[in-house]
This record gives sequence, C-alpha cells and structure tokens, in this order.
Amino acid sequence: MTGWRVGWVTAPPDVANALASLQSQMTSNVSNVAQRAALAALTGPQDSVAEMKQAFDRRRQLITELLAAVPGVDAPLPEGAFYSFPDLRGLAARTGVRTTLELADHLLDAADVAIVPGEAFGLAGSARLSFALGDTDIKRGIERVRAFAEDIAGGAAESSTLVSTGSAEERNRNWR
Repeated sequence: MTGWRVGWVTAPPDVANALASLQSQMTSNVSNVAQRAALAALTGPQDSVAEMKQAFDRRRQLITELLAAVPGVDAPLPEGAFYSFPDLRGLAARTGVRTTLELADHLLDAADVAIVPGEAFGLAGSARLSFALGDTDIKRGIERVRAFAEDIAGGAAESSTLVSTGSAEERNRNWR
C-alpha cells in the first residue's frame, strides 16, 4: 500500500506510548478509505504478497546495479523499505556543486530526473531514490542520471566540500 500512509508499531509499552504522544501532535487520523483499504490488504487474499516481494527485491537489485555504473555515485544495496540512499558526493564534485540540494536542481533541469536531497533527512551528500515503480521507469531514470554524469558533468571541477553524515551503506541500513 505504497503512499497510503497507514502503519502501526509493535513496541514495548513505554516506547509505544511515547510514539502515540508524538504522533498525536504531528498528524491527523488516517482517512476512513485508507483504513478500509488497509483492513482489506491485511485480511484479504495474500497470494500477491510474494509476487510483490519478488518485484521489489528485483527493483532493489536493479537500481543498485544501475547506480554502480554512474560515475561519482556509491550505492550500496538497500536493506529495507523501497528507497536507495546513494552517496552522490562524487557526482556533485564532478558537477561543481556543494550540496545535493543544488545537484537535485541540476538533475531536474538537465536530465528531467527528480531526487529527494539527503539534506531533507539530515543526510547531506546523499539522496533518496524510490524504486517503488516499474523496471522500465527505473532504467530510464538512472540512464538519464548516468548520461548527465558522463556528458554534462564530465568536464566540471573534480573537488567538492560537500559534507556527509555516515556512509551510504549506513544510510541504507537506517531506512528499513
């Protein structure tokens, strides 16, 4: 149920109570439609779950493999969710920008690729890329990033003062 914003937590009572207090001040209730959809997803036929799990695993491996071919990108295999958090400091350096916020603007303008800069997550130097879409779209998007890195950014400066928090591998592990 990607995007429905329905979830739950299993935790010790003190943690669950703290989370409930925090959540009650930050968000409103889940809509009736989303609640009914979640109920149907949990109590209905489960035969599609294994198929979806396979598809997401394939996409996880695909995006990692494709990102590995992009100059200046370090992308360890994600261990959870459906996001890759590649380290883009090398690509930023090739482009001559200082932040992934700036890099996101360049990628959008030059390659028609939208990324969520890591600064939004306290992860400067990285970006969040979703692989909750079809294989063709993943291939097309990462090919555009690769072409950008090779053709447009190839002649830019080779240095950067971009600051990062943790390794790309740590960032992917933290987004389970």
